[in-house]
Amino acid sequence: MGKAVIAQIVSGLGNQLLEFGTAYAIAKRLGVPLDLDLTWHAKKERAGETGRAQELTALIPESFYRRTRYYGPIDKRLDRLRKMLTGRETRFGLPIWDANPAELEEADAIAAPVYARRVCTDTRIMAPCLPELLPAIRERLFAARMAPREDRAFVHVRLGDYRTPEVAKGFVSLGPDWYGRAMRAYEEITGPTRWVLCSDEPYDALDMLPGGFDVTVSQATDTLGDLAVMAAARGGVTANSTFSLWGGLLSEGGPVVAPEVWRIKKRSPILPPDWVLIRDG
Repeated sequence: MGKAVIAQIVSGLGNQLLEFGTAYAIAKRLGVPLDLDLTWHAKKERAGETGRAQELTALIPESFYRRTRYYGPIDKRLDRLRKMLTGRETRFGLPIWDANPAELEEADAIAAPVYARRVCTDTRIMAPCLPELLPAIRERLFAARMAPREDRAFVHVRLGDYRTPEVAKGFVSLGPDWYGRAMRAYEEITGPTRWVLCSDEPYDALDMLPGGFDVTVSQATDTLGDLAVMAAARGGVTANSTFSLWGGLLSEGGPVVAPEVWRIKKRSPILPPDWVLIRDG
């Protein structure tokens, strides 16, 4: 069996889609298959925690990757032996490419299959594949969670783990002032807009939005449901969240407004050039 690019799939759905999309673009440029390493999620499930790889595999048609893989004892022993002989760390026998903080130029320099590890937030890398990927994801998403297309825009507010001290200290806090400026920037382009609020804590999030906007709360009950609502919208306002980023990519017909700065110390994502970026403060 020939070598493939292998994507490590970890964390929540937004990160998973970036991991997949980046590795898929590299594999397609090299003309080799793509495999998905789901070991991280399998370990979570064995520990009695929630593994979420099924969210990704529910959205990505099987034609976009060759197979799923799991890093077993034999793979570990072989990679240890390779390191002893060559001094190089590998996974599944492939050189490891740390995707974050990678940029387009680094990805373009990859000349042979790699094991792509960590989340790449330079959306330019997967941009050539998005015209192929996004319709396929939308089709699977709407088959899984019905969200009729309406003339409305989404506004996404990420709370949940962003409220915990260990996460909050790394991310810019987006409050009512930022959301007000972002929603006004959207309406300056489109005119008065009907908004649908998507959030992991929707009614707390509603209190964070400024007054003066026509906002209803998404009735979705899970991650795929909220993503379907955002994908069915005509553009919208994203949070500093990779899940939110995919809501913007999957939406059609309207502008997408996003925060320019995501993290307090780390580099912010390189977002699509046609998005409207609003700085905090």
